[in-house]
Amino acid sequence: MDAGAFGRVRFTIPRQLAWFDAFTPDFKAIHPLGAQLALECIAIMSPTFLSPRFHTTYHVPTYQEWLEQQDLGPAYRFHRRFLQQLQWRTPARQWVLKAPAHLFSFDALLETYPDALIVQTHRDPLTVLASVASLTAVLQRAFTDEVDAFEIGHEVSRRWTNGLDRAMRLRRSGRVSPDRFFDVHYHEMLRDPLTVVRRIYAHFDIPLTEAASAAMRRFLAENPKDKHGAHRYSLSAFGLDPDDLGRRFKAYREYFGVPREEVSSQ
Repeated sequence: MDAGAFGRVRFTIPRQLAWFDAFTPDFKAIHPLGAQLALECIAIMSPTFLSPRFHTTYHVPTYQEWLEQQDLGPAYRFHRRFLQQLQWRTPARQWVLKAPAHLFSFDALLETYPDALIVQTHRDPLTVLASVASLTAVLQRAFTDEVDAFEIGHEVSRRWTNGLDRAMRLRRSGRVSPDRFFDVHYHEMLRDPLTVVRRIYAHFDIPLTEAASAAMRRFLAENPKDKHGAHRYSLSAFGLDPDDLGRRFKAYREYFGVPREEVSSQ
């Protein structure tokens, strides 16, 4: 194909998102995407090929095994350079970033961003695992007709058990001041998100302006829970045993005071 043919191809962000919606119509109920919506940091890290994005989207278990043995420092350094490019000539006082996968790499994150302040969210791991397994299955179905739900369940539970264990070891070690962290429980955020946000700002001694508060209230009004449909999932669909998982996450739940939730086992 000649260069001229490539030159006629135009992939704008809205068009790319439209294609993604066509391939994965159920994904919006799980994680809405938009050019002006928050997206996880794993997308920024993807060009380094050191990102959990690949095994979540594609069935590449050997890649995931390799990734778990790698130093993620290069991915975070690229991440930092990427942000520097974004804020060039528009200096930002503070970035707000998000990705559950940071649990796997707090050490590399804090080495790259020694002044980082971390809001760690908590929810019953059984509910989270069923949800993450469902998300993984929806993404992989966009790229293959062969999706093994039980294999996804096993892999997700193994990976996130390791991730929480790593995070707990760091939090318990005393190597990082507890003041650098703020713990948020899912149901508190769901019940009164603005009160939780005010507590976060106060904990980190960051001014919360009325303009920012108004923007948050507007976003909440325009984006109610389940706006794009409810995300439904169960443990049994992925071969997950609630009793086994309950024992596995007992220490985490007790350490952070995370209550049990009713998640469907059917």
